Amino acid sequence: MIGKPYAAPEDRAKLGNYPVPGKRAAAAIPGARLVECDAAGHLPHLERGARFEREALAFLRRD
Repeated sequence: MIGKPYAAPEDRAKLGNYPVPGKRAAAAIPGARLVECDAAGHLPHLERGARFEREALAFLRRD
């Protein structure tokens, strides 16, 4: 959920737990590689732009 860090503590538990479905998806996709970005949620390309760009370019350059 976008903004989870800004939600009231009592509401945070109701918001997305991205590491769980991310790991499930990576396990189900042959050749997938999961890159987890600390403190990022549903929009890592906005929340951790430099890291996302670096990882995406490395993925696109692989043979």
